[in-house]
Amino acid sequence: KRDIPDVALFASAGFYTDSFYIVCEADLTDGVSCDGQNGEFLGVGGTSASAPSFAGIMAMVDQKTASRQGNANYVLYNLAAQSGASCTSASASLTSSTCVFYDITTGTNAGYDLATGLGSVNAANLVRSWSTFFAGFKPSATTLALSPISGIVHGTPVNVTIGVSAVAPATGTPTGNVALLAATSIDPGIAAFPLTAAAVSSTTDVLPGGSYNVTAHYPGDSVFGASDSSPVAVTVTPEPSTVAVSVITVSSNGNVEPFTSGAYGSTVFPRADVAGDSHNGFPSGNVTFKDNNQALSPALTLPLNSQGNALPTNPIFTFTAGSHSLSATYAGDASFNASASTAPAAFTITQAPTTVTFNSSTNVLIGPNQTINAVLGAVSCGNPPTGSITFLSGSTTVGTSPLGPVTISQLCTMVQSVSLNTTALSLGMNTVTAKYNGDTNYAVSSAVEIVDAQIHSSTALTASPSSIQQGQSVTLTATVTSTQGGTPTPTGTVAFVSGNLSLGSAPLSNGVAQVTTTALPAGTDAVTATYSGDVNYVSSGFNISEQVNPGPDFSITFAPATVTVASPGASASTMVTVTGTNGFNAAINFATATVSGLPSESNFSFSPTSVPVGSSSKMTITTTAPSQLVPAHRSSIGPLSRPGLPTAKQLSEQLALHPFGLLLFLLAGVLLATQFRQRSIRWLAPMVLLALLVANAACGGGGSTTTPPANPGTPMVQNQPVTITVTSGAITHTFTFTLTVN
Repeated sequence: KRDIPDVALFASAGFYTDSFYIVCEADLTDGVSCDGQNGEFLGVGGTSASAPSFAGIMAMVDQKTASRQGNANYVLYNLAAQSGASCTSASASLTSSTCVFYDITTGTNAGYDLATGLGSVNAANLVRSWSTFFAGFKPSATTLALSPISGIVHGTPVNVTIGVSAVAPATGTPTGNVALLAATSIDPGIAAFPLTAAAVSSTTDVLPGGSYNVTAHYPGDSVFGASDSSPVAVTVTPEPSTVAVSVITVSSNGNVEPFTSGAYGSTVFPRADVAGDSHNGFPSGNVTFKDNNQALSPALTLPLNSQGNALPTNPIFTFTAGSHSLSATYAGDASFNASASTAPAAFTITQAPTTVTFNSSTNVLIGPNQTINAVLGAVSCGNPPTGSITFLSGSTTVGTSPLGPVTISQLCTMVQSVSLNTTALSLGMNTVTAKYNGDTNYAVSSAVEIVDAQIHSSTALTASPSSIQQGQSVTLTATVTSTQGGTPTPTGTVAFVSGNLSLGSAPLSNGVAQVTTTALPAGTDAVTATYSGDVNYVSSGFNISEQVNPGPDFSITFAPATVTVASPGASASTMVTVTGTNGFNAAINFATATVSGLPSESNFSFSPTSVPVGSSSKMTITTTAPSQLVPAHRSSIGPLSRPGLPTAKQLSEQLALHPFGLLLFLLAGVLLATQFRQRSIRWLAPMVLLALLVANAACGGGGSTTTPPANPGTPMVQNQPVTITVTSGAITHTFTFTLTVN
């Protein structure tokens, strides 16, 4: 069945058909509401728009008729049936005074269907037509009788007799329901009864407390119009009530659970449930909580909700450590007497655990600036810890410092720092304890750290001489002293640096360390001495400036700077001029110079080899031409030759070219010398000569009449860098010119 108005409005349209209500709502439009220039409107469609929109339309009907309407469907369906013929176009639906319902997409009345019901509505026409149409219902009359009407205790039954009849000359029997209304109640609806033969004979136990008038309202049906009975004055006294107190929490997985114990700062929700003895209706008013019969601080008074219970919106994190007994008192209302809880809710809060950590280097300085830092940590959503941290060296208290300001994260993690200045630590290793003394809500905790108490050192640095020429030695002296009287002499080492250049290091002897160096570059050098520290002293440092003037030096120039050799085998020269700076007056000995980068089969020479400053030496580059062997002529046959065999000269030349030529030549001579004495081995000589000829052929003799070059000479190069390295005393320089061999 349908007990709600069956209209669609924009319930099934909305943004998908560009049909929606324009709403001004700044929190959904970037803080701007209904800015026409920027189009900051909110469009709303669907049932979330239709339901409240039609409620507003029916409110205008109630205002126009000055009466309640009951089930509006009786009027809506009849109006829809009568106004359909006048809604034949979209323009007619807006101009015709009788057109109430129409299809929102076409402007015509399409009649009822399951998707859109009666369609949309012309609100002005609906309000204007309602009273006219409502007058067409048959008139009805309603009567009411209640017994008793006074001395009624809330929650006890009261007899209800209601009659609804047609007003003459109308006839018929009204049907439907009838309701009891309380004139002074915030919610006037008390009870509803179905009509049986146009009458009600029943009881109700939900009359609210107080003195007021009760009426019976008949909302009508499809035939009869609405009517109201004459008021009946009643007096209802409040009934007894009870208060039940409980304590709940929210677990880490989000479940609501009873709370019996937890650390300080736990999530605690006090709850009170108030009910009457009859359990009819729900008490209203306020409940005030107490803890151990004392008012909470701040006081906690909460209103009962529509179900008769009270619960704070936010949990309470500040129940102090200890045992708690929570109770509540109810102030009462017109229907329920005031009452107090009889069974308190007991729970226990334990101290929240804490942690202490040292938050500094384990070294401190002997003297007035001995500083020890510690941090107290806790996880609690309550108030932060109070109190102080006490520091002990061994079993001796060296000082106490109050907790500093707290830093709290979103997860209720608390951090508080503490700093102690003391002169009580002795030189060397100290066993230091930092102990948080705790307070009502936070537990005691401590930490132990081995603290090395050291002496502050002071380092001084001098240079002798304070100004030098580059290459000259300078002695750096660092003196390390104690800032405290009666302390041991510092030991350890001192490192000397200038920028990234290490100048050396030296151990302290009676507090003094020295290094001598010649490595400082020219310029104003920042020299730093850094003391490493030892078991008693912390490190320290000092820096000074040392002026290093440029030393004697020389340079070489070439004229020309590019030396060109016409061809391999030729030579070329350049003048090498020596120039001195900063008082350099030594002669340059080119006899010891080294040259790199010359091509193969080339050489160099200087003339003269020793050159004073301001003079020049001629450097000559000599190259080598390619060389060839003289070709042999096969037609030359001397007196010692035999037809078809090489001459002695040819044989010697070819043997000289062969890797094993000399060995074979000697062997052949021996064999030839013996052939006259030993005729039996005369055949060996031709065999050896044949071997020589084969070897000669294998060496490439063949039928050639020329021999390839034996030495290719100096190769050709273009702009090849040639480097000369010259040394004079402790000064070594490298100079470069370019060489071309065409």
